[in-house]
Amino acid sequence: MLKEFGFEKVTIGKKHPADTLEEGYDRVAIYSKGDRFTHITRQLPDGWWASKMGDEQDIEHQSLAVLQGFWWGKVAAVLRRSKLWQTEKNNAAQSTPAGAGIT
Repeated sequence: MLKEFGFEKVTIGKKHPADTLEEGYDRVAIYSKGDRFTHITRQLPDGWWASKMGDEQDIEHQSLAVLQGFWWGKVAAVLRRSKLWQTEKNNAAQSTPAGAGIT
């Protein structure tokens, strides 16, 4: 679903922890319980994470581990996209001739 918005899956490991701040990228983390997605959080420019917790409650948390547990499950994936994604997408659309690809 997020691929259409320019996101790609990040390989997580000892050399690339899930909480790593990557210069030039927007990052989101997806939590799940079993095969059911439960929550998505986005990384802020300072490395902290922002989460919407219901109708009125927004929180910031330093680590993805803070939300892991009974309610949200565990981090199933971390995704990233270039901060230039929207600009690149707009440029590609403008350089495509009208009617291109239509048969």
